[in-house]
Amino acid sequence: MSRERELELIQLELFAVGSKSSSARRSLIFLPVKRILVIGSGGAGKSTFAKQLGEILDLPVIHLDQAYWKAGWEKPSKEEWSRTVDSLIAQHEWIMDGNFGGTLPQRVKRADAIILLDVSRWICLWRVLKRVVKYRGRHRPDLPPGCQERFDLEFIKWIWRYPQRGRPAKIALLQATGPDQRVVILRTAREIAEFLRDTRQEVALRHMGSHWQKGGAGPTERGRRE
Repeated sequence: MSRERELELIQLELFAVGSKSSSARRSLIFLPVKRILVIGSGGAGKSTFAKQLGEILDLPVIHLDQAYWKAGWEKPSKEEWSRTVDSLIAQHEWIMDGNFGGTLPQRVKRADAIILLDVSRWICLWRVLKRVVKYRGRHRPDLPPGCQERFDLEFIKWIWRYPQRGRPAKIALLQATGPDQRVVILRTAREIAEFLRDTRQEVALRHMGSHWQKGGAGPTERGRRE
């Protein structure tokens, strides 16, 4: 790994709101990003974030929970799931959210950008408990029909242990990404909101620039004509 890449990952590990982090977040849009992977603990807000980012970038969103679970919370075999993931990541464009560690390396390899929502486990637990209360006995929008929301003690334990058991493996995968892949770590609601805001602004600016290149009059030119 190059020294520049090591320094970039160190900066990402120390990600904080400020001029440096804002610059890192804004640079995402200028790359030819067509496939974005969103990962993080349960309750980190991956599905909501992916949906919002998909609307901003006009990219299709794939919720892996919808692809994985069958009615009654039935699991596919490992072989079947691996084939399903291969089919999904083969698509030209996507924003994909979900964990499923067994297929994470192949998804990371295919992604142009990986966004880790590194949210506090206390916040994650609170969100999951609220979600259980809100959707109990019904299926959430990011789950297939027949998978009613339920309280799952093992899932709660997994979230609590995630910083020690789940997060290190994800950081290791991010450290092994290629030089052409973009990695972003967002830790707070403020950073997530700023990322989405900055991305929305950059998309608007890009569309304006494309319009001017096609012959549209820019603000200065319109002023001179008037």
